[in-house]
Amino acid sequence: RGYDLRDELPAFFGKDTEDKNARVMSDHRETISDLLLEEFTIPWAKWAKTHNAIIRNQAHGSPANILDLYAASDIPETEGTNIVGMKLASSAAHLTGKQLASAETATWLDEHWVSTLGDVKRRVDLMFLGGVNHNCYHGTVFSPPGEAWPGHHFYAAAELDPSNAIWADFDALNAYVARCQSFLQAGKPANDILLYYQIHDVWAERGTGAMPHFGSGGGGAARGGAQQSVPQDLLNRGYTFDFFSDRLLQGVTYSGGALQAIGARYQVVVVPETKFMPAETLTRLFALAEAGATVVFHKTLPGDVPGLGNLATRRTNFQGMKDAFKTASKDAEGITTLSWKQGRLLLGDDLDKLLARANVPRETFADQGIKFERRTHESGLAYFLLNTGTADVEGWFPLPADTRGAAIFDPMTAASGVAATRTTASRTEVFLRLAPAESTILKTFTRAPTGQAFAYWKPRGAAQPLLGTWNVKFAAGGPTLPADISTNELKSWTETAGADYQTFSGTAVYRLNFSRPAGEAAAWQLDLGKVAESARVKLNGRELGVLFTPPMVITIPSNQLAAQNTLEIAVTNLTVNRIADLDRRD
Repeated sequence: RGYDLRDELPAFFGKDTEDKNARVMSDHRETISDLLLEEFTIPWAKWAKTHNAIIRNQAHGSPANILDLYAASDIPETEGTNIVGMKLASSAAHLTGKQLASAETATWLDEHWVSTLGDVKRRVDLMFLGGVNHNCYHGTVFSPPGEAWPGHHFYAAAELDPSNAIWADFDALNAYVARCQSFLQAGKPANDILLYYQIHDVWAERGTGAMPHFGSGGGGAARGGAQQSVPQDLLNRGYTFDFFSDRLLQGVTYSGGALQAIGARYQVVVVPETKFMPAETLTRLFALAEAGATVVFHKTLPGDVPGLGNLATRRTNFQGMKDAFKTASKDAEGITTLSWKQGRLLLGDDLDKLLARANVPRETFADQGIKFERRTHESGLAYFLLNTGTADVEGWFPLPADTRGAAIFDPMTAASGVAATRTTASRTEVFLRLAPAESTILKTFTRAPTGQAFAYWKPRGAAQPLLGTWNVKFAAGGPTLPADISTNELKSWTETAGADYQTFSGTAVYRLNFSRPAGEAAAWQLDLGKVAESARVKLNGRELGVLFTPPMVITIPSNQLAAQNTLEIAVTNLTVNRIADLDRRD
């Protein structure tokens, strides 16, 4: 950093002026960050390559600029629940051209043995929204084969292994994840904004005096302030972005009408309100503008350079660039525009107006509670869409201006087809229908796709209850298999008299013979209502699918219903009944 730390120990321990204290502390933290990158992560990655291996790295939890540590890894890996934090790992993957952004998924999902397959799906869906396309479950623990049930387990894992009853239908969850990831691993990222990660602002905050460690999704990735609020606002409004660091910006160029990184293209650079920015970073931003880029400064220009070394010279250069704005004037919308050779730099308080001025579109899915991740493919875009609201969403949604058609892929059922679209005066719109927590893959095309239309089913008559005697056979699980029962009332099997039913965890098969319902339709919808927790459905010996998250409905083509039918529903519950039994028996 240009000076001997031993000469500045009073400032290092907070005993000098407030400004000098912050500068020395920031320098120390930046040095630690550089050492972690240059003396650990990069050598580790190089060493792995000499052994024909790659590294998958959880850089978070480190006192460093984790964007740079992720970027030095072959597969950046995140975790947690904070989408903004997850995007630090996926951003590094996107900028550096890494195909995979990974996640340690479902850690500490809930208390032991009570997590459902639906719970795991909801956590996976969060990862997808954070740019993750390579989920690694947490977890499956080695347990010696001779160990009594349930064997050995790890304190933070969700017991995703054969000792858990939910394993019976785990393949259905994996099929869903695989279908989503097949789209999210293809093509390239399609984010519009390069968003500055203001690491120096955090390094200059004393806090407790301890070095700040940067988290991922669990708490602390952005450490509050603009580092959390601005990206969260962008997500809420339907804008797409990747974070960049001071170091990663040096590899960004402008050509062909776009900002170019190794692995992605962007439309604009956005710098949130920032106290400290290296002069080299501001110089690079002006150079990109000179080449034709648009650079947006939100609220204020960066305040000052960080650190202590060679401060006067760095400040002079930094201020000289900022002074260029003195010749620019503010317009009626409150935006100051500085034309700079081929490009421009914009300054203003309203980020929506700034992005509109920079011609950055937003996706209106967000207005209806639909969150998304977006990637390119050879002739359009691919979206992972998730209804994060509590109500059904149904309607027409605008697509990019060059769209001429779209297709829908249901990752839960594998159903697909050409989407319903219409052309308005300005652009193409697509019809979408999503239940709460339901997801879909939407693929747009610059040429109209051909093929079978996607089926948008709607009820055309009243529901008809399936009545009769259900035969229930307990097929697999423990501690013992209860005796078979027959019942005309569907209810929890733990309400059946006898300890065997109340302690049972596993799978029971419900079997009913029924006549074809009255009426004619192209298909019938079987609604199971509340299921605890997953159901594998067969009709006349043919498996129709596995349901493990609401809505617990399945579509049956009319030609699969005979005059007389046999319905089999293999229901699997959670393992907590059996665990509770172990507790009661010490």
